[in-house]
Amino acid sequence: MSTKKSDIANDLQGLLKRTIEINTRYFKEGSELVREITQTTTGTDKKINFVQPDIVARAITAFARLNLEHYQNVLDLGLKLTRQAVSDPRDQDFEAEPMKPAFELSGTVTPGGKIKMDFLLDNTMNEQVKCQFKNTAFTLDSDPSVSYEFHTEFSPQSFLLAPGESQKITIETSVESAVKPGNYTSRVEVLGFEPLFFLIRLNIPENPTKKSGNDKKKGTK
Repeated sequence: MSTKKSDIANDLQGLLKRTIEINTRYFKEGSELVREITQTTTGTDKKINFVQPDIVARAITAFARLNLEHYQNVLDLGLKLTRQAVSDPRDQDFEAEPMKPAFELSGTVTPGGKIKMDFLLDNTMNEQVKCQFKNTAFTLDSDPSVSYEFHTEFSPQSFLLAPGESQKITIETSVESAVKPGNYTSRVEVLGFEPLFFLIRLNIPENPTKKSGNDKKKGTK
């Protein structure tokens, strides 16, 4: 965790501590005032000129209740700000809800083959955006320890997109010949639209050439 984040966290913690101290003193003084009013009016003819004692007591109680709610709101806000200040995607101090992909592109490609897919990217922002794509390796869904760096090209790879404009993107992925069959997933980040990302899912069946070779070998036995 950076020094800056630590300083922010310490400042917020100090603010919370101060808020608690102020509210503690307020409740103490309020309780003493209610007790004093009750003691000076119970069993006597003494009255407070500006309002009846029981009304004063109820008003102070209601105000204390209101202050308690205020204290709770400040505490909740302080905890929220502290979490935002110290959280970091690389830290495990707080569990953040995982983001969902904007969309998914899927297709089937045989080992040693290529596949093309395309989509439209819209700029819904009020400013021009410089876009670029960055994808991870293709990981086998059933066994994340298995992954391949399939050659993947985005066309165009980098471009400027004006507000309200759309750009057609073509993705071409080449699959290796010696690849384990199964379903693979690659995460694609859209730089310029962070934290937007989407997924490429490829279904790779068993190599038909390899399968035919195995069948032939079995037939010769």
